[in-house]
Amino acid sequence: MKRVEDFNEFLSDHVNINQSRLDKLNDHVAAVTTHLSRSLESFEKVERQGSYALRTVIKPKEKREYDADVLLFMTYRRGKEPADYINEAYNCLRQHGTYKDMVYRKTRCVMVDYAGDFHLDIVPCVEFNGQRYICNNKTDATTRPTSSKLLTEPAIGTGSTGRLRSPTATSSESQGC
Repeated sequence: MKRVEDFNEFLSDHVNINQSRLDKLNDHVAAVTTHLSRSLESFEKVERQGSYALRTVIKPKEKREYDADVLLFMTYRRGKEPADYINEAYNCLRQHGTYKDMVYRKTRCVMVDYAGDFHLDIVPCVEFNGQRYICNNKTDATTRPTSSKLLTEPAIGTGSTGRLRSPTATSSESQGC
């Protein structure tokens, strides 16, 4: 039992971010979530993802930022392109005075950069036919997160255009949001 305690102490003291940084991260995630829930029409919920969900956020090397990931569940809308979900989250955050100059659009997420400390990756996610999908604004396609990795899936529709199909798409068509 002593080895487990020693290992946990090592993680706490040398590997993971300290409690004050974690508290600060949690406060920022709560503030962003509050804004999105009040201002983003398609908002459903936010969930921790990756090391943040596992409570194993690694302490960065000196003068480097750490990152935390959250999934932003958004309501699936027929006719929307995958990039539209990322753009909608980005535009919502840009309209808020606090986040206006801190927000950047990335391939699969909207990043809120708390300069010099950490950045928060907000990953839009939609659910379709019981499956969760992450949208990509560069390829206008989708990926499906499963456990700790992403499985690449063809986009909804024909697979070449990345267009989202209605939820009535047949099972012979590609899987989708």
